[in-house]
Amino acid sequence: MALEEVSPSAHSVNLSDLGDDNNSLFDFVDVEADPTTATHSTQMDQDINSNDYARQRRELLDLIIRLQAIGLGSELELPQIACIGSQSVGKSSLIESISGVALPRASGTCTRCPIECRLKRSEQAWEATVYLRFESGKSGYTGRTKETQFGLIANVADDRNIGDIELVKGLVTSYVSRPSCLILLTISCESDFENQGAGRLAREHDPQGLRTIGVLTKPDRIERGSERPWISMIKNETQSLRLRHGWFSVKQPSARQLEAGMSWSEARELDEKYFQDTAPWSTIEDEWRKQLGCSNLINHLGETLGKVILSRLPHICDEVDRLIALNASQLESIPPPPSLDPLAEVLQLVNSFTRDLTQHVQGDPRSGRPGLVQSLVMSAKAFQEDLRKITPVFQPTDKSDNAGSPDTPNFLPPGEEWPSKSEKGLTYWLNDVVELAEGARTRELPGEFPFAVTEELVMRTLHLWRQPVKDVFGRAERIFVRRLTALVEAHFGQYTHGGLRAVVQKIVLEKLEECKTVTVQELDFLLEMESLPFTLNSHYYLDYKEKFLKHYATFRNNRSALGRSLRAKPSPRREREETVADPLEAALENLRRAGFDNLNRQDLVKLLPADFSQQAALEIMASARAYYQVAYKRFSDTVPLAIDHRYVRGFEKAIQSTLVNGLKISASDAHDRCSKWMAEPQSIVRKRAELNDRKERLEAARMELMEVPGVVAMRERLSKMNCSSDRARLGSRNLSSTTQVAHAHTSSEQKVSSSPSSPVPEPISEAGPYGFAVEERAATPEPERETVLSLSPRDMMMGLRASAPVFSPSVSQKSNVTAVPAEPRLYTSHGRW
Repeated sequence: MALEEVSPSAHSVNLSDLGDDNNSLFDFVDVEADPTTATHSTQMDQDINSNDYARQRRELLDLIIRLQAIGLGSELELPQIACIGSQSVGKSSLIESISGVALPRASGTCTRCPIECRLKRSEQAWEATVYLRFESGKSGYTGRTKETQFGLIANVADDRNIGDIELVKGLVTSYVSRPSCLILLTISCESDFENQGAGRLAREHDPQGLRTIGVLTKPDRIERGSERPWISMIKNETQSLRLRHGWFSVKQPSARQLEAGMSWSEARELDEKYFQDTAPWSTIEDEWRKQLGCSNLINHLGETLGKVILSRLPHICDEVDRLIALNASQLESIPPPPSLDPLAEVLQLVNSFTRDLTQHVQGDPRSGRPGLVQSLVMSAKAFQEDLRKITPVFQPTDKSDNAGSPDTPNFLPPGEEWPSKSEKGLTYWLNDVVELAEGARTRELPGEFPFAVTEELVMRTLHLWRQPVKDVFGRAERIFVRRLTALVEAHFGQYTHGGLRAVVQKIVLEKLEECKTVTVQELDFLLEMESLPFTLNSHYYLDYKEKFLKHYATFRNNRSALGRSLRAKPSPRREREETVADPLEAALENLRRAGFDNLNRQDLVKLLPADFSQQAALEIMASARAYYQVAYKRFSDTVPLAIDHRYVRGFEKAIQSTLVNGLKISASDAHDRCSKWMAEPQSIVRKRAELNDRKERLEAARMELMEVPGVVAMRERLSKMNCSSDRARLGSRNLSSTTQVAHAHTSSEQKVSSSPSSPVPEPISEAGPYGFAVEERAATPEPERETVLSLSPRDMMMGLRASAPVFSPSVSQKSNVTAVPAEPRLYTSHGRW
């Protein structure tokens, strides 16, 4: 059984009441059992509620009662007394003696329920309010409530209830394991201590006996001559059973006296008279008489519980502050309540949504690569790469020659990789183009070929652009829809219950479908525009035609002996003197004398005789390839621009008016519809109400606690003690860090000066969070002195330098680490980085 005796503030209790022991602020106040602190018999005879100190205790206990009344008993670890004991040891009788509440305690009767008693002084006549609570359950469900009286059971009458043993033990443990709970250990003198399991449970959770108060019941059941062990327990002489608060003994009425109708006051008188007249209790030394009788027990319980409450007040204040902060964060996590003007709020949501959408469409540099614009650019680059893969591949030799493929032209833009073999079947050999050209001739003069040949080669390629266009638009659509869905969820997701999110989502999807239709039409138009070759970019086209023609002709002529000779490097001067003069060099020299400067051997390739049809085929190849270079560059820009203009920006420009019209904001019933849309689910309403109610209760509790005199000073003292303890631990960890850091920095400076290209040394692991050491002035701090921590200015500067970013101008490689550049000379001799 557990007794919870509670009362409020102590107006004259200050920090000095806690003693010099710092542990009193963390655990329990040590109530010494010695003659100097003993309550005199004259005081014990008085009512415990009559003196000033008792009044101060009552105020502390009333404070705990008010905190429980606020509803924080289950959230805060409030001090209380848990009375525990085995079956039939007299727990109910003990509670009745303390509280005056009659409980069933006849022979063969068991209380059979946990009981919570809250004692509070009142100037009015005794009265009680009885609450009946009915609870329903289901099979397999174990109910829980707040229990403070526990009877440990060792046997059950039915195997079906054997689980009750562990259930009761678990209930007891849940209370006695709390550091703020005083354990009122009830032991019956009619059975050996070792046979009563409550003692083992109390020792398990309070091994040093700091918060256990022992009570011996039924002293009249001790057999004559067997009193010595029990007297030793009262005197706290038994080492294994010694408790800080000692052992008490009380005498309760017998069953016959109860049947005779003995009153509570008569039972108290009987208890006092028993210990005065009955040996060996009547002959015990005076210093231990304060451990006998219910009055002394009640007085000690009130005094101890009051001091426990006082010592726990700073921790309760901290816990209340923590719960207030937690409650505030939970309130922030739920949507705010609907405003009184739902129409204005819906308009505000629409405006906020469109502003965010515009920011995404315009581009946000802070979003990085996952941003909307950045993602669309990456998709456009993939589209450009797809177009390059469709490039027609021209081989300036006959297929039967097995002459291989020409090298990649060195005049193409860097970074552009062009296929040497077409995966789309667009590889054309020289004999294929000759055959196509010869077959297309009609009435042309000799040496002329119709433009239709070049057009045919170009159109065969451009017809394959439709699939890359579909792919790039599909990627853009997925990127935009994904981002748009996230924005709709962020702005309207909390209004799912009222249906606003669904309405907005429907309007958005319909508008997206309209924009998609317009965009597809625009892309089809762009594809249709490319159905006929055309360009005014003459310089770009003619330049590439000339370069490709030279590239193809050079590769073609390399096959002949003369061509190889023209491409061969000139012999060194020494070898030319020993051999016959090179006729090609002689020809080039004669041309230079005739005024044809800057000619080389490769320029003479153009003078080689060639088959007329093959030469025309090479020109057709160069024309088709040059035009593709022009057209692909143009098309790779216009398609992404069309998608951005028609689909992305087109949607962004129209969505605000579309939402306003689709939601019918200007209609006569708009207010009612907006109210319905903004309606919250009942779960959110209940949660907000619960959190607001909890906020009021916690703030009320903080006000109650702050009104206790001295509680602010106690919290400040506790905070200083915690800071001092943390500093001491930090100082012991970094006791020799100054010497280590100084040595490490000296070594690193030497390394840097001797090897400028060596990497920057790693930060010292023993240094502080910014690389500097924490210096302790005293290796072993004196008692009652705080450990003083200081930062050396040199260490602080070195730490700041160690945390500076390092930039390397070389490209980082995954396989190795690039060298760091030498230390710049712009720093002073003392400014090592």
